[in-house]
Amino acid sequence: MSDVASSLNRVVIIGSGLAGQCAAIEAARHGAKEVVLIEKENRLGGNSAKATSGINAWGTAVQKAAGVHDSGELFEKDTFASGKGGSCRPELVRTLSDHSAEAIEWLSSFGIPLTALTQLGGASRKRCHRAPDNPDGTPLPIGFTIVRALENYIRTNLSDIVRIETNARLI
Repeated sequence: MSDVASSLNRVVIIGSGLAGQCAAIEAARHGAKEVVLIEKENRLGGNSAKATSGINAWGTAVQKAAGVHDSGELFEKDTFASGKGGSCRPELVRTLSDHSAEAIEWLSSFGIPLTALTQLGGASRKRCHRAPDNPDGTPLPIGFTIVRALENYIRTNLSDIVRIETNARLI
């Protein structure tokens, strides 16, 4: 991405969910002069803000600390089994697997507490990383937690590069 972003004056990103916010941060970090993040709603987050499960990854420090023995092979096998009907593209599943631990580290660098580990449907190991429950025992809404942390980072650290436009309508 660094070659592409640094050669562009303006990067336009449609949608401010997890993917859009990550793209905005990385474009700015890799030299884009201006990033425009466009969202149709009145606030950032999209459907990502509603996500409640967590993020699957293998080989993370959290798994190691919990004594979970996992592998890329198992991660990929579970992913293929969950994507019945041939809807999984092997090269994309491999990319997802190969970079899953990196994604957890990257998100954690923004202060997102992905330290609780659980095994959800379709997984043969505990690999779903989520935030610990609130002190009263209620679950912390992980999607909302992630997109708010990224939005805060963008507004606090990248406001000179990333312009946010909400309530936008594109034709």
